[in-house]
Amino acid sequence: MPHARRALIAALGVASVLAPLGVAGADRSPATFSLTAAQAQEVSTTIRYLAAFNGRRLRDARALLSSNVAISDCDYTRVHVQEFHGLAAATVWLRRRFADRDRLVLSRIYNENADDPTGSVGLEFARRTNLTLRKLGYASGIVPKGATKVLFTSGSIRIRALSLGPVGGSADLCRPGP
Repeated sequence: MPHARRALIAALGVASVLAPLGVAGADRSPATFSLTAAQAQEVSTTIRYLAAFNGRRLRDARALLSSNVAISDCDYTRVHVQEFHGLAAATVWLRRRFADRDRLVLSRIYNENADDPTGSVGLEFARRTNLTLRKLGYASGIVPKGATKVLFTSGSIRIRALSLGPVGGSADLCRPGP
């Protein structure tokens, strides 16, 4: 029963956060879905992290990251991938993103690995806006190229990896524009 209660609380938390986030595609007809308690916790953690990120709430965002978190992100000015390892480096990255008024508008969250349905989720964003993109001529922001992957710790469900940039992939994915 405690797992079912946690899953229900997580699902309600997800629903309460999706509306203020302005999730793209929320007006589509709902599809039937089913989540395990662990999957619901991962979705809830992801949504809470995005809400903290978009709300520039450092303490809340940090609380959802593991101490050994790894983050990759695009440097749209230099067109290359940046990597940050550990909570201290992630905190520096978050402060820079908050100062740049970065905002991520979620369009889709999905099961990243059907063979192992817990431990990771995939994200697609409808839009990313920030001051840097505005200076580069993208006043309305961009639709990031490629999907984002989020990996979780086992047990406490913290984010252990967040790939907003293509680790090992082409830096061209960090070139804004079509």
